[in-house]
Amino acid sequence: MKTSEGEIFEFSGLFMKKETLKKSYLDIVDFYYKSAMPGKRPLQNIESIKRTIDDNFLKIKGIEKLCLYRGWVEESKKDPNLLPVWNSLLKKNMIEKHEKKKFGVGYNFYKAINTQQNYDAIPTKTEQSEDDKKEEELFNKTAKYWDYLIANNRPEADRILEEANIKAAMISRSPMKKIVDSASDKGSLSSQKIIMSFVQIILQADKTHLAAIKSGDFRVTDFDELKKQEAKNATIF
Repeated sequence: MKTSEGEIFEFSGLFMKKETLKKSYLDIVDFYYKSAMPGKRPLQNIESIKRTIDDNFLKIKGIEKLCLYRGWVEESKKDPNLLPVWNSLLKKNMIEKHEKKKFGVGYNFYKAINTQQNYDAIPTKTEQSEDDKKEEELFNKTAKYWDYLIANNRPEADRILEEANIKAAMISRSPMKKIVDSASDKGSLSSQKIIMSFVQIILQADKTHLAAIKSGDFRVTDFDELKKQEAKNATIF
């Protein structure tokens, strides 16, 4: 998510700005160099590791991994011998039972010092802006209108559905193909979601349909040939 203050990383209600996330990783690296036995320290020198903690590192590791690392650090402060070898730690899988405990320790650490103190101004998932409410309301009205159109004006519904299928197929042949391939297998639920998203876009891009959707007067479903051609040629990108 983006804010006026830059990029915010979010994980399960825990928010961190990019620089805060980066600093947190550097704190852990410093701790290892100061506390761990030489054989457990990172293989690279500390400055080399600091240079590798860039944007890509943050996206790959993220807050979830950071919480795991921090949990190990917090539980090992009294006994540095408990610290794992750094390179092994980077490969740890949080599914294992004993690691879940350490993950929780790290999560609570950042939750306590960051969430409330630094990010009160960031809306939580339970808060919904007026724009979000309007968008959700329009989505629900469009879904109801589509059901009405199928039942009462099947030729127009079939025309829109055909256009939606064409648009979906166009995306699958575009440079985005690798992204949508897994979600656009013929007959899959996700494929239907993609098509229905285009149905929504097409309906809302048509002034006559949009007026009917917003007014709730779903009887406005008759169109002359000119209107049909206009809707068919409407640009939705």
